[in-house]
Amino acid sequence: MSKAARWIITLVLLWGVGYAAWYGYTHFKKRVFAQESPPGAEALHNPLLAAERFLALRGHRVVARPALHGVAGELGARDVLIAPSLDENLAPAEQRALRDWVRRGGVLVTAVAGWDNEETEGIREGILLGPLGITVNEEDCGCDDEEEEGASAEPATPGVSTPPPLSVRPPGSPYDLQISAGYTALQASPTVPPAWQDNQHRRLLAYRVGQGWIVVGGSEVLFHNNNLGRLDHAELLWRLARLNPGQVWLVRAGAPQPWYEQLAERWPLTLGLLAGALLLWLWREGARFGPRLADAPGGRRALLEHIRATAFWTWKQAGQARLLHAARRETLQRVAARHPEWAKLPVAELSTRLAALSGLPLQDIEQALERAAPRQPHAFNACVATLQTLRKML
Repeated sequence: MSKAARWIITLVLLWGVGYAAWYGYTHFKKRVFAQESPPGAEALHNPLLAAERFLALRGHRVVARPALHGVAGELGARDVLIAPSLDENLAPAEQRALRDWVRRGGVLVTAVAGWDNEETEGIREGILLGPLGITVNEEDCGCDDEEEEGASAEPATPGVSTPPPLSVRPPGSPYDLQISAGYTALQASPTVPPAWQDNQHRRLLAYRVGQGWIVVGGSEVLFHNNNLGRLDHAELLWRLARLNPGQVWLVRAGAPQPWYEQLAERWPLTLGLLAGALLLWLWREGARFGPRLADAPGGRRALLEHIRATAFWTWKQAGQARLLHAARRETLQRVAARHPEWAKLPVAELSTRLAALSGLPLQDIEQALERAAPRQPHAFNACVATLQTLRKML
């Protein structure tokens, strides 16, 4: 192939690559498509998961619990408790503990949703909300909670009036916050006016109780996963969490934990140690084959063993003097029987005659007959041996 042909082919290839690049740049562009994905298993199990992570990212210390039972005893004096649904079966003692906690400075955020049924009536007339005198306005109907949680931002239909947006300005907020208006309508008692409320005076009521706050809304799903990103719900949650500097407790509407789950959560190390001790005991008891053998019958011990055991016990009880005194008495009785004239002699002269008779050292005989009993076993045995030798030679 000639040089001119190679140049022509190279130019054609370069022109083709340049044309393809120009065509792609002018006719194709990157497009972003929004695709909704179903919530995960954790979000389905915990409807307040988004609220928990949102507050944690904002620097709050968040504690999530599946039920309100047992939480009253763990609350700090400056904490915030967000329980969208109160349990009517909560023990009166725990309700009184929550009431006293609010009076000491705690912040309780809850809701009374649904119509005037037995459940909401029991909650509104209970120990916590009863003194506030809140009632449900049945004439003002908002959309129910299920529709509110699954609602989407659809354009307004021409000719159909839409409810005005609900606004509220909590303490610390420099402007009004917009939240959804489709909640259960509440009616404040004229004798107990709220400290602050929404612009419609029926959807969100806040009361000053002692040194703390009780905030009551008309929807349990205001801060749920699907609703937290709507309007200013997230900022309202943040403003409520900032009412106190302590921890924020997010409590779901669930049944209390079984006793074994509570033990595993509060004392895991203790349970692990007990389980390990139980396994060691089972291993020790199971490491044998066949039935357990009966203990062998004990035989009768010799008299010498009893004598040795008695002497050893007497020695351990500081009985050296008694043992040596008994040996001396036996020796002196043998001297009086064999040589009566020696019985009245002083110890020094008696020791001299016994040394001449037996050939033993004089100082050993004097130690055995007169001096205090030695505390050393070797010296004590020497004294007893000297007295035994004298008895045999008399």
